[in-house]
Amino acid sequence: MMTNVFLFINIILLFFSVIYSIPYWASPSTNEIWFKANLTTGTDAFYVYYGGSEDLSSPKDVFLFFDDFDGIELNTSVWYEEGDVGDYAIENGALKMWNNWGGCCAGSCVYARLNTYQSFNPPFAVESRMKVSGSVNLGSCCQICYHTIFADKDVIGISSTSYGAAFRSGTSYASYYYNFPDKDVWHRITKIFTPTELRLITDYGINKSYGHTTVASGKIGLAGDTDLSDGYDYVDWIAVRKYHDPEPTISYGEEESGSWTIEGITYTKRRKIVVHSDEPISNYQLKLNYSKFSDSHLFIIPLSSISFTEPTPENKTIIYSQQATITINTSSLASPGNNITNITIFIYDYNGNLIEKHTCEINAPSGNCSITKTLSSNSFLFNATASISDGTNISTGTRSLFITKGKPYWASPSTNEIWFKANLT
Repeated sequence: MMTNVFLFINIILLFFSVIYSIPYWASPSTNEIWFKANLTTGTDAFYVYYGGSEDLSSPKDVFLFFDDFDGIELNTSVWYEEGDVGDYAIENGALKMWNNWGGCCAGSCVYARLNTYQSFNPPFAVESRMKVSGSVNLGSCCQICYHTIFADKDVIGISSTSYGAAFRSGTSYASYYYNFPDKDVWHRITKIFTPTELRLITDYGINKSYGHTTVASGKIGLAGDTDLSDGYDYVDWIAVRKYHDPEPTISYGEEESGSWTIEGITYTKRRKIVVHSDEPISNYQLKLNYSKFSDSHLFIIPLSSISFTEPTPENKTIIYSQQATITINTSSLASPGNNITNITIFIYDYNGNLIEKHTCEINAPSGNCSITKTLSSNSFLFNATASISDGTNISTGTRSLFITKGKPYWASPSTNEIWFKANLT
């Protein structure tokens, strides 16, 4: 005998949470500001506030790995020697490398190196600032040889003349003719490691790639081979970041003047930036043009301060016998100095037809809005919009809910049992 049983499931579907401050690193010497953010498909907007009184730069919170070689000795908690390395020292906040490191500038063999303890998975990019000094001959192909080695195998190197750009993958290698431009001048170097390609980009004109297959994971090593006792490679800093192809692009709004107090610090200017990405990327490192701000005293927040966090996947399937009650909660924090005037929740059927909307008046810097609905159709779409007193509207992405009837169960009165099957979180 079957007994009629209805399973009622109360589910918190959507919760809009605050994402307030974003870690950044300002590098005036290279005209760069790096920050880390979560990106969606399409566009994400941010406000950069500046003209404040405090530098909140925190590069180690931005990058996967960062070392600016501060102090008087190499940080042996993050670096170790691999092989018979040449000479190195920390001098004036830079890593100084010289003499013979036992490798081949053309990439035909791998140098001894300073390896990171930390391992990395491609795709990633190694950013650095380097220069050569001393008795290095710029016309010699083997007196610079600044190489980056991944997993003790894959190599991207720079030197001069016939070995100006050098690549190695496994036992295959290639080098290309580029002249190193000068001595005692800092240069920006980007070395990109992907599962199918090595790529070298420099601020003196190299943009070269080499097809290959990388290993799945490994350490990053540095070598500075000059074959000279008085010729040097210097590395001012090194940063490892995520890499995505194509890289997201950034557009800049006009500079705005005013007075915005954030966490006790008053900022006198702000500029809106918009990031364009072809797919969602979490914790991605993005580079801004420092000259747009000319300031290291920044505060960066997402304009879209409403974000979804759920204990289950975004596209949530609810299975039930007859009924499901859906509760939606929202909360947000407006851009500093402004209030949220209201939050509106929109409910659509899966054909995109608006079924209902629910508005909460807020008129405060933060607030929440909730609505409980009993839904009986097959599927629904939800989103929300917060209106800000400065005229900005913050919209969420759409989330979908699929409802399926006929949840299987078995009732056994004779044994005082009811059994049903469900997915648990």
